[in-house]
Amino acid sequence: MKKSDIAERLINQIYTQFENMDWKSSIDNVVEDQLFNNDNTEARFSNGYLSRGDRDKFISIGQYKDRIYTDVNDYYEQVDYFISFGILKVEDRPLNAHLPVEVTTVKSKDLGSYQARNKLKDLYEMITNRQTGADNPEEFFKSFL
Repeated sequence: MKKSDIAERLINQIYTQFENMDWKSSIDNVVEDQLFNNDNTEARFSNGYLSRGDRDKFISIGQYKDRIYTDVNDYYEQVDYFISFGILKVEDRPLNAHLPVEVTTVKSKDLGSYQARNKLKDLYEMITNRQTGADNPEEFFKSFL
């Protein structure tokens, strides 16, 4: 099975089971670089979230910025999304403890279907809203009063 097919199946599963999953911000730069698994030096990790499963399995959903050059020195940045999945190799360590990982990364542009690309973007936004508390606007607004 191709990694893009696996990613699409995971995206669909996460989408239906979203409320049951716990997401942590992947703050550590080393972990971020490993989760993003960057094969393009022009693409830069922007932000991401990590969910851990049993037996050190993990899923990460994030955002990155890709530089698109229009000339030798001129470029614009395009925001896109990715999903990474794999195994954390070190047990009982905090998420930001420079964990070596076995990781597969699939960028949204590599997903086969338009629906999967949209769901990946939606999932990123849903996780971000949950992390900030904006998924409950009434409670979120109370913090300003």
